[in-house]
Amino acid sequence: MIWGEVAADPWALASAAGKWLLYIGVLGAAGTQLFRLVFPTADEDLGRAGRRVQAALAVLGLGAGCLTYALRAAALTGEWSGLADGEMLRLLWQTPVGEALAYRLSGLALLIAATFRPRVGGPRGGGLMGGGFLGLVGAFLALWAFARVGHGLDQEAAWAAFVLLAHLAGIALWIGALWPLYRLAGDGRNLGRCAETAGSVPRCPHEG
Repeated sequence: MIWGEVAADPWALASAAGKWLLYIGVLGAAGTQLFRLVFPTADEDLGRAGRRVQAALAVLGLGAGCLTYALRAAALTGEWSGLADGEMLRLLWQTPVGEALAYRLSGLALLIAATFRPRVGGPRGGGLMGGGFLGLVGAFLALWAFARVGHGLDQEAAWAAFVLLAHLAGIALWIGALWPLYRLAGDGRNLGRCAETAGSVPRCPHEG
């Protein structure tokens, strides 16, 4: 019933698709960064592949974020031409929707930049040094954007926004761990380390 109604309404269908892509991109990129920080030895094993996945998901989030923003503007005009209506886009930018987009784009840009900046001291030189710090800030901004709409805007319920942020961070970490663990488990030599890593939150053991 619900899917039938969505399919019959092109606005609802486009909005649902855009939001799914947005969630996958933002939560996936932020979660991958958080996973790389929590499990530095796993990050070392993943190497460039982990950074490429993070960058790809962040780019997906950027595109989906801009798409959902434009769809909001188009919905206000009731016409598809509203996707490129400069006046409506500027008007929407001055609302909480525009503020959330600014946080989201800034955070995703930092998540992309973090993949190009190596850590100070090499892979074992400390997760928050170099690109790790940029990525952490980027993940916070990208996730905080979700708290800037809805009930999180109520000053009296500001605590709810931080609870939501912590909740989203946990979900993002879980999502971000799926591909790295699958990749590591694909190599029989990493099965033992993978299991040991997954059970050693927040400190991951180092070899030697």
